[in-house]
Amino acid sequence: MYFFRYLSIYLFVCCFVSVAQEVELVPYENKELRLWGYINPTTEEIVIKPKFNEVGEFIGDIAPIKTAKRWGLINRKGQVIVEPTFDELGQFFYSYFSGNDSKLVALVKNGDNIGFIRTNGKMVNEYDDIGSFNRHGLALVSKDGKSGFINQTGKEIIPLVYDDIGSFNRHGLALVSKDGKSGFIDQTGKEIISLPSVVDFFNMIEVNKDRKQNVVDLMGKDLIPLIDHDGNFFFLKVNIGGKKNDYGVIAGGKWGIIDLMGTEITPPVYDEIFPFNQQGLAWVQKNENMGIINLIGTEITPPVYDEIEAFNQKGLALVKKDGKLGLIDAKGKQISPPVYDEIESFNQQGLAIVKKDSKWGVIDTTHKIIIPLLYDEIEFPLLYDQISKQLGLAIVEKGGKRGVVDKVGERIIPIIYDGSIELSTISENLIRVTVQMNEKWSNFVLYIP
Repeated sequence: MYFFRYLSIYLFVCCFVSVAQEVELVPYENKELRLWGYINPTTEEIVIKPKFNEVGEFIGDIAPIKTAKRWGLINRKGQVIVEPTFDELGQFFYSYFSGNDSKLVALVKNGDNIGFIRTNGKMVNEYDDIGSFNRHGLALVSKDGKSGFINQTGKEIIPLVYDDIGSFNRHGLALVSKDGKSGFIDQTGKEIISLPSVVDFFNMIEVNKDRKQNVVDLMGKDLIPLIDHDGNFFFLKVNIGGKKNDYGVIAGGKWGIIDLMGTEITPPVYDEIFPFNQQGLAWVQKNENMGIINLIGTEITPPVYDEIEAFNQKGLALVKKDGKLGLIDAKGKQISPPVYDEIESFNQQGLAIVKKDSKWGVIDTTHKIIIPLLYDEIEFPLLYDQISKQLGLAIVEKGGKRGVVDKVGERIIPIIYDGSIELSTISENLIRVTVQMNEKWSNFVLYIP
């Protein structure tokens, strides 16, 4: 957050005033002397003789130089205008070039002290830490555990009285804390909202005072009136992707949803309401069961499941009930009842391997059984996608023997092999099959019409 944490000696930023075009001077090293000066790159004339241990780029009329492990400043004539007495020299502010010498020249550091220097080399406004100037022309500073803001002239716009200060948001407000209380200030330091507890969420602010809670706008105007914690009380439920900002209200230990105007969307009947996802859906819990509601409070999936996972790329979510797994779609419709012991991830062809009563099979995204649950093991070939996107080939095992079936369950390689089976593509219609039988390997070619 703070400037010297990211300090680069050679990075200097001209931020505020345009500077008249000058003859370009670039650093030049005399390799024999191991000293630096400056040359005119056009004429290759040495303008400032090499006599410094390190130098930085000229910006305007000033450049940083280093001698005897200390940094200072020179002008374009090579004259030292700030003696090299500083440990570190950082970001420049060239309001100086406007002719107003009262403004700052550069950030510097000596020992534990951080401050600014002007052309006379005097260090002013020493702080424990200084942040970079933001787009509002303000920099966060701290000293003796207190923080505030200064402008480019070094004037303290916001005095160093706060224990903590956040960044200014897009509305020009910053969250501050002082003596255990929090509030919001604007860029002039005016306290817009000052209450014991304040939290910024998007365009609204949740506030707490005297065991009461409400939501206000950025000017402190009430959007939802204060509600006593001892009765029905308001609590923010963050919406991270829905079409509108929704909030929760709790009554008698149960959760519901209200909008910003306090209108009830969902009555408080749930034990928990989780944040809305980007599809505008929220998981709810009731009597230890999980369900899903939409932005208007409709239960698209009633709370009847023990668990509901997030939706996958196929728009399906695993549900669990009494130790069994099933599937629902993004509309909350049950695609598969919870009857399976395992459901593996769907592949690119929309097929998933499932297990029930110790037997394996394959289903599609509509819960159509593609390969009956008859086998001790099922796996898709490692080169499945390259082999066939239409056939849905799967290697199956039954009674210790292995074979291959297609997506309609037809056996295209008999289940007679006691070892591995490997498939690889020869052409669009030809598949090389490598099988193991009685510890011996053999190959043959399978034609796929």
